[in-house]
Parts: sequence; structure tokens; C-alpha cells
Amino acid sequence: MLRGLTPKQSCKAKSDTLPRMATALGAARWLHAAGHTPALLASLQETRFGTRSLLAVNPDETIVSTHGAGLPAIPPRLVHTAHGEGVWLGAIAYDAGLDLLGITPRHQPTDPAFLAHYYRTYAVLDHANGAWEILGPTGATRDLLVEATSADDPPAPNEVAPARAATSGLSRAAYTTQAREVQRLIGEGEAFEINLTHLIRTPWSDGGWDLFERLVAVAPADHAAYLAGEGVELASVSPEVFLHIQDGHAETRPIKGTRRRGATPAEDEALATELVASAKDRAENVMIVDLLRNDLTATAEPGTVRVTALCELERTENVMHLVSAVTAQIRDDVRLPDVLVSCFPGGSITGAPKRRAMELIDRLESDARGFYCGTIFAFEPARRSLTASIAIRTASISDGEARYGAGGAVTLLSDPDDEADETIVKAQAFLRATNATLEGWQ
Repeated sequence: MLRGLTPKQSCKAKSDTLPRMATALGAARWLHAAGHTPALLASLQETRFGTRSLLAVNPDETIVSTHGAGLPAIPPRLVHTAHGEGVWLGAIAYDAGLDLLGITPRHQPTDPAFLAHYYRTYAVLDHANGAWEILGPTGATRDLLVEATSADDPPAPNEVAPARAATSGLSRAAYTTQAREVQRLIGEGEAFEINLTHLIRTPWSDGGWDLFERLVAVAPADHAAYLAGEGVELASVSPEVFLHIQDGHAETRPIKGTRRRGATPAEDEALATELVASAKDRAENVMIVDLLRNDLTATAEPGTVRVTALCELERTENVMHLVSAVTAQIRDDVRLPDVLVSCFPGGSITGAPKRRAMELIDRLESDARGFYCGTIFAFEPARRSLTASIAIRTASISDGEARYGAGGAVTLLSDPDDEADETIVKAQAFLRATNATLEGWQ
């Protein structure tokens, strides 16, 4: 459904560069405290892709879809509505990918398939020069963003959330049993690798923004995001680039292979050495690299798909990963959102081959994934830019509950007990942020 104002208003777009005062998180916090609902894609760690933060409020248009089969029709709507200006900030649920590929899901989705807001006026914080830029026509929204980005940062919440219980759709024993079933299926030739996850739930009545603040406090990320609409809020601290497209150059950076951070520098280095040397982790990474090469080929200029990094070590606040990079030059006749839909869902959270892995995931897992393992994106047509993260380390908040998925790739070389433990390592940010104890897992 499409609703809101027509973008063909007779207001001339304008751009102001302001001295940096508020941080991206602080400006969004100011808007939230003033009773507004911000949309924020924030780079909270300095990386090659963590150079810009986008902040918006008061959407001019909203698109909501409850079924993923309609995803191919959405890119032209995004391009047409924008008329070469503004920004679309949105999310696609993993379950939409089942519809997109013609797979009948076993579970009833709890989240919309697609949610996106169009903002003709928005703010950009360039971390390279430390300045805010307000883009779009003059008016109340521009004035509000100028005020938010010029204000001193309001204090961050620092009280600990009340203790609570969290539950998973699976016990640890059930997860290891499923991992062994995945290995049996792989042994029979059904797949090469399957990403197996479980959903953790906890009561949460303080709203999605409060949870987002708590998540970024314990796990700052270069693809943090907060988005709200249709009764659901998303709080994401994703470390993974799904797609970054600028002037036709596309890059995807799959993460496969994870270890916790060490308690001491020596332990941290030992864990890093173990991860880099792991045949199992490198194999699962390489398989997904090959899948993503194939996905990008569909919209790329022939002969331009390249693997530019393979199994490189990257550290975040709580974990370390093996990260690879695949690049391509997108054909001139392809709209940038079409690349996103063509590659969706990301291969790092499905397994290989993608379609069969997704069929088996739907059979094995006990819940719909919702926005977890989908994508959160920003499309800026004037910059010829699209950036999308894989929505891991991501919570969906609705109806007094927060849901957060955790999982990992299972291969023939996997140890099911280790795989189960790895999912809890990945869930630590959520459990710490909510002050929750996972019950019934052991």
C-alpha cells in the first residue's frame, strides 16, 4: 500500500552544510525525546563503509507489503516516487525471499514482508569532515532536522534494564539435533551448507528506540539502524554489508566464520589464529562467495564480477569474523533497487545452493525469521547510491515483545555442539542489552 503526500510539490530542493554539533545517535535521540519517530542508519564504527550516517523524520510516502512475491514490482515505484531526490529507508523481511522464490512458507510471518519510508528531506553526517548536510526543500521538516543536528547530544540512558527471562524456540539439545540432521541432508547431496538459526524472545514494553540505544551501547556497529512502521520497530547493530552500490560499482561483503573476542590480548590473538586457520570456517565462507558471485552476475556487466578479498579477519566489539568481498560493475539499464531484489536474500544467511537451502531451513526451523536475516537499506537516487546490510544482530519489537535471531552455517565439518555455542555468542549483545537470562536452553 502506498500512502502520503505526492512528491511533485513545488518546493525547490536545497542543501545546507552545517558545522558538526550533534552525533548521529544524539540527533536521533533528540528527535525521539521531542516526540518524533526518527529513522536512522548510523555508522558507529570507523570502517571503509562506516563513513556516513543518515537521519530522517516525517516520511512523505510509505510502502508496506505483506507478501514477498510482489518485490520485483517495488523497485520502479521507489525510483518513480523519488524523482531523483530524497532517500528511501526501508527493510525487507527474510520471509519475503521465500515468496520471491515461490517457496510456500510453513510458518505464519509476524513482520511485514516489506516496509519503506520515502523522505524528500533528510540529514547526512559525513564522518570524514565531521559536518551535517541537510538535503531537501525548505519547510518544517528541514527546520526540525537543523535543530536536531545543531543541538547538544541529550544524555544517553544509563540505567540497567530490569532483569527478565528470555526463551528460544529450541533447546540446545534440539538445536544440535537439527544441526546433525543438516549434516545428514548434506551427506545425501541435498545442499552444501545450511544456515541454521533459532529465535530468542523476551518481554519488552519500553519501545524499540530504548532497545536500540541499549544495543548500540554494548555492540556499536558500522551498520546500526533504527526503523519503525506498521506497528513494528527494528533495532539493528549489524556488522555485515549486503550491498554497497555507488555510481554503478557494487560490492558485497559476506561474513562466515565467527569467534568470540578474547578476555586478554593473548587469548584474542589465539582465537583469531584459530579462526583464520579453520578449514571448516574458510570452506563455508568460500561457498557463499561463490553463491554471491552468481547472484551479482545477473545484473552485472559481463566479465566484471571479481573476488577482491577472501577470508580476511575483522574484529567487532564482541566477536571476530572472516569477511570476503565480491565486486561488480552494474549494467546501465539496471535500477539499483533491482540489484537488491535480484540478490535477495543474502547468501550468507541461507546456505548453498540458495533455493534448496531455504526450503530446508523452512522445514527445520521452528519460527518465521521476520526481518531477522533480511536487509535494511538506504537508496539515495541523487547520489546513485544504495547501501544495504544483512539484518543480523537485529531485533524486531512489537506487541510487548522483542525477538532476536541467532544462528550459523552448518557444514559436514561442523561440530553441532560448537555450532550451538556460537549462536549464544552472537546473542550476547541482545541478552546484555535486555538484561535477560536465556531459560530452557540447556
